[in-house]
Amino acid sequence: MRNKNSFLEKCVERRVEKGIYRAIFALMHLIVGAAIFAAVGYGVMLLWNWLIPGIIGWTVISYWQALGLLTLSKLLFGGFIGGKHNFGMGFRHLHNHHNPMREKWQKMTPEERKDFINKMRCGQTFFQQKENEEPAAK
Repeated sequence: MRNKNSFLEKCVERRVEKGIYRAIFALMHLIVGAAIFAAVGYGVMLLWNWLIPGIIGWTVISYWQALGLLTLSKLLFGGFIGGKHNFGMGFRHLHNHHNPMREKWQKMTPEERKDFINKMRCGQTFFQQKENEEPAAK
């Protein structure tokens, strides 16, 4: 029983650590994304105010108008970076695709599936061995 409790404690500890790392990672991405969006908006404003009034004769725009223009262009034309969209595909391409994990899952017994799910919940990957288990001889 002692071994099971220590396993559960390690499992909970891993999940807490993983949650903290994910929160920090998400916060960093949010901050960097906002900074990039602000910088690109400033670039749009500078380019507009440098080119458009001289070429077409329209008025200059403010920073907030440039951000609105950038957001509008994102909505109308797609992603900022690369943005390959498969709008016509749907999920049809997933059914014909070779999926080795699905094949492994289908070959597992119910006990192996249950063990796999418990390992995944505790932050272990499918290919990691138990801490007490020695690697198999080749």
